[in-house]
Amino acid sequence: KCEEAFRKASSLQIGSKSLEIIVNPPTLLDFSVNCHALVDHPLAVHAQTEFATAEDFTFEWWEGEPPSVSGSATGNSSGSSSSGDGSSGAKSSSSPPSSSRLLHTGVVFSPPADSVGKEIFIKAFHPRLPEFGSSKVVGKVREGPLRGWREERMKKYVEMKARARGSLSSLEDQSDRMFSICSFNILAPVYARTPVAVQDMYPYATAADLDARYRRALLGREMQQIDADILCLQECSKAFYEEYLTALYPESSFYRLFCKKVSRSNEGCALVVRREAFELLEERTRLFRRDLFADPAFLPIVKEIRAKWPHFMGSVLPHMSTVIQLAALRHRKTGRLVVVGNSHFFFHPYARHIRTLQALLMAREVKRLAEAHTTRGDGGSGDEGGAAM
Repeated sequence: KCEEAFRKASSLQIGSKSLEIIVNPPTLLDFSVNCHALVDHPLAVHAQTEFATAEDFTFEWWEGEPPSVSGSATGNSSGSSSSGDGSSGAKSSSSPPSSSRLLHTGVVFSPPADSVGKEIFIKAFHPRLPEFGSSKVVGKVREGPLRGWREERMKKYVEMKARARGSLSSLEDQSDRMFSICSFNILAPVYARTPVAVQDMYPYATAADLDARYRRALLGREMQQIDADILCLQECSKAFYEEYLTALYPESSFYRLFCKKVSRSNEGCALVVRREAFELLEERTRLFRRDLFADPAFLPIVKEIRAKWPHFMGSVLPHMSTVIQLAALRHRKTGRLVVVGNSHFFFHPYARHIRTLQALLMAREVKRLAEAHTTRGDGGSGDEGGAAM
């Protein structure tokens, strides 16, 4: 009866004090920043929560000495009571010292140039229960890689994008038809540290250059500056997607889709689409080694492959993990249908014939998805539709 009374009550009166009762309070189980702190490179919080989402919490980025940590994980009640402390996995913290400087509030933060050599820490709390906040040190901010050809390339890209928009804006209703799409193989960490990668593919790169946490920050800066409406990633590890990409591209503003390869490598394809530009109508996933046989149109080709390359059919194909990620989108400003196909084809230098088959299967699947939504009236037809691969 006592437990039931607590669940139904909204406050507890103790003398002259009224304490709010919160059942299943928003709880921050743990949080981390899994990339290096580099100037002008985005850091992102990966949070594990209960009874709330990461976006419900406040993350303050501070420069200077972190606050002293109290001995109790429950902190000072300060007039509130709850059935959980909201900070399991990280101890409660007091306010930052007066010498510390608040730099930013949000899940994503890029350290400024004047923070080089200084310690960065995060104070995290739920707005409803700020007294149960916790803090963690991120580390000292370092300079990023030397500026050079990359900055020149990015500058030319931005100028080209601006010129394209400018030329279209002079034509009536044409500027609304423009959108940007980027395809990017980001090299999964599992492949970056193999003997072949270190000795043959990237002999010029140091171990620090190939470090996953260092590369994560560089990839974040590249994707942010490209600022594509549709972003197609290959060799995207599940950890990169869950710990970093979803923070860079919040669900409130972007559709985020992840399609893992059918293998033990724990990487695959990721698709990020700006909600303001597109509506996601449908997503599909295709497995090459399965759908090659499922499509009747490929039967003559499969028969020929069996005759010419029996070894491929028996020993190679059954182990291929290639997946094809598909999405049907409706461009919000024009109503046009756009179908996107994203995949990472078989890598072997002597496998051009296999990549040709994969491209043919992918093209057919893109066409089928486009036709399905054209029939439903989700987008345009004929020249009004579009496809990207």
